[in-house]
Amino acid sequence: MFPPSNIWNYDETNLTDDPGNRRVITKRGAKYPERVINSTKTATSLMFCGNAEGEVIPPYVVYKAESMWTTWTENGPTGTRYNRSKSGWFDALCFEDRFRSLLLPRLKKYHPGKNVLIGDNLSSYINLNVLELCKQNDVCFVALPPNSTHLMI
Repeated sequence: MFPPSNIWNYDETNLTDDPGNRRVITKRGAKYPERVINSTKTATSLMFCGNAEGEVIPPYVVYKAESMWTTWTENGPTGTRYNRSKSGWFDALCFEDRFRSLLLPRLKKYHPGKNVLIGDNLSSYINLNVLELCKQNDVCFVALPPNSTHLMI
């Protein structure tokens, strides 16, 4: 049996700028919303992780870019970690960095004993290095079917 403080769940969401989308957000009653032609097709992923007691670790942000700009990391939530990938989605390196830099230090310092980490089994999360770190640090990695973490309520 795990105490609630040692049961962790993570999930990722992606924010995109899709110029092909027919739905827009505009002021109620606007007859002629402006059409934005200059779009970037950007993608930014956010990963959140919290435990069953309600504790949340800082978010992890992945931008779609070849390299990072320091201005992208300014004025974010305290402790947030930033990275980039070609697609703007988490890849194995981003997931491993998030695991090493945000989750493991928190578990080692505040949550001794066996921990469980629950999330979907997206192929980029199933990383041999992460699984080895889980084994070394007494973390049970539970991979749910993709797109099912919302059922954890």
